[in-house]
Amino acid sequence: MNITALEYLEAEMKAKRTGTHKIEFRRINEELNRLPKVAERLASEFLAMAWDELEKGLDPGLLAIHGIRLASRGRLQRTVEYKLWIAKITRKCFDLLENHQSGSLELTLTRGLTSLRLNDFEQFRLHVEELEQYCRGNESTRRCKLLEQAGESWEERRNRFKQLGPGSRMRQAGSEWRGRTDLN
Repeated sequence: MNITALEYLEAEMKAKRTGTHKIEFRRINEELNRLPKVAERLASEFLAMAWDELEKGLDPGLLAIHGIRLASRGRLQRTVEYKLWIAKITRKCFDLLENHQSGSLELTLTRGLTSLRLNDFEQFRLHVEELEQYCRGNESTRRCKLLEQAGESWEERRNRFKQLGPGSRMRQAGSEWRGRTDLN
């Protein structure tokens, strides 16, 4: 299978527009499950593209989410490299959230922290401790509350999410993915 990150995104968008493309997109994902080397290559592409967007002050949206999802698969050989990428991306999202409100950035931050928590709890703990230094005296800010929530159990998260209204930023994050959000 020889698919690039951009081709994957195109296939995903087609699948969202028409039902006939959903079968093809499902087949692509099934092949990725069987071909860890291809998933690794795509994870690297997505994470590098997400980082480039963040460096420009842009919201990485689906680039980061797909990169994190693909990099979080347990049987990949470059796991250490991916954890470093994810920590770097979550740090940049955390920094950008100091001055910008973005449900998509919040989702990228929480998804990345969840990936670290599930794959390397010690690295997750150290990363969160580092970020929490910037919250001292500012604990009520949204980005600091996200760090606090990152350590919640699945049940605590599920209960909190049920309490969110339809207008919450986390629920609106999906709509932001459809287009880029300029953060400058």
